[in-house]
Amino acid sequence: MRNKYFYPVSFNNVDIYYIELDGTTNDTDFLYKASKVQQLINEIIGREYIIMHLEDVKVTNNIFNEVIALVNTNNHKMKRLGIVGVHGLTKVKLMKYMKSSSLKDYFFCNDLQKAKEIMVG
Repeated sequence: MRNKYFYPVSFNNVDIYYIELDGTTNDTDFLYKASKVQQLINEIIGREYIIMHLEDVKVTNNIFNEVIALVNTNNHKMKRLGIVGVHGLTKVKLMKYMKSSSLKDYFFCNDLQKAKEIMVG
């Protein structure tokens, strides 16, 4: 279940699934990657630790809605979700949404290494 958009990384003997979406600059590319990620998340059997990396993503309304859809569709498969690399208004909007979502164990972070430490800490 490994590809370049979704794969497990072992950190302190804990598997963390990593959603690699950073650097996506247009809606079409993001939607393609998100659909691949969704297919792979469907294969997960239990609840897992997941980090979604969104650094350098130009977040349009379509991309924002797709991030929300990924969380909504998969929150039953997430033990904990770390969202890395969102800033400014996008972060404010995502934080507002996450407070009202059914997923309660999540955090925002600007550094991938720190996110791994928070995830297993």
